[in-house]
Amino acid sequence: MDFARISCIALGFLLSQKVAQAQADHFRREIQKIITFDAEIDFLRTPGLIVGLVLEDTTHFFSFGVASREDSASMEKNSIFEIGELTQVFTAAAVVELSRQGYFDLDSSITGFLGLEVRDPGVRKISIRQCLNHTSGLPRYPPFFGEQEFSTEAPYATYSKEDLLNFLMECTLDQPPPLSYGFSNMNYACLELVVEKACALPFEEIMEKVLFHPFGMDQTRFTIPEKDSARIVQGYNQASKPVSMWNLRSHNGAFGLKSTPEDLTRFMEIFLSPEPGWAPVFSELYRNPVPTGIRKNTLMGLGWHLVYPKKHTRVLVHTGSTAGYMAYMAMAPDTKTGVLVLANSPYGSGGLGLLVLRMINRNWKLKGL
Repeated sequence: MDFARISCIALGFLLSQKVAQAQADHFRREIQKIITFDAEIDFLRTPGLIVGLVLEDTTHFFSFGVASREDSASMEKNSIFEIGELTQVFTAAAVVELSRQGYFDLDSSITGFLGLEVRDPGVRKISIRQCLNHTSGLPRYPPFFGEQEFSTEAPYATYSKEDLLNFLMECTLDQPPPLSYGFSNMNYACLELVVEKACALPFEEIMEKVLFHPFGMDQTRFTIPEKDSARIVQGYNQASKPVSMWNLRSHNGAFGLKSTPEDLTRFMEIFLSPEPGWAPVFSELYRNPVPTGIRKNTLMGLGWHLVYPKKHTRVLVHTGSTAGYMAYMAMAPDTKTGVLVLANSPYGSGGLGLLVLRMINRNWKLKGL
């Protein structure tokens, strides 16, 4: 290779780096404007947040505020957060993939699959699909939930899988399913039991084998190894007090995951440009959604809420929160764009994620790729 050709390649690389940096600088300025003037995030209540952007094959990260009030450290792309109910999009993807592999049918009864003798015939009719799209009729929390808890900041520390199985056997529904949409974390706690029964392995091992290892998400876990504890972002509750991550005996499938901005944006990249084997799985997650009754433009798929900010613009959305953390993920499959927001308090982000997604889609005028 001659000197002139090497020089051209080097110049091209430098120019591409400058263009990428200029794009990143532009997005940071625009996100800062949204934070200040539109979302109006109060950094006294939410010490810090990090925004991840996916634009087809390009990813950016922007940190605002601090990861900890104690040392004013900033959040990084490998910082570890609890993601709360955002866990459910991963559980849903694994369930649909296991169904495709023949472990179970999505329209199978969960109690029948688990071999439970239940009191209510309506409970016997609850299907895996109805748990995925929250039309099972199960309550948001089981009766008397929390009476044996020692701390409001660890609400599931003593509620076991055995407690959940006993609840299913004794539960009675007002009406048999399918019912209208009613969000319940119990749906995904039940799916965790189904997956474990189907595969005869602990839920964490199954998720690692089916999703996290194939996707290269090696920083996403239900339990953080001690060697990685220094990267955990400090969470703060609504009273601005430091809190620990939740310790769960059940409901890992509903809100047990811990992850990083880097891993979560990697998932968005894979979702938006899937390999042939995963394309039918991902499309199944938002095929034939059901009304939510929240707004006319908000529907429920399998694990994902579908929002239509404009008639022909489809956005997949899910949020999550725990005692000390908040998570938001949204993707526009038609333009291969996505936004992630992670914060170290449970306060909402003032619509920041959707506002940023609208911004990178040029107020929803960006054409499909």
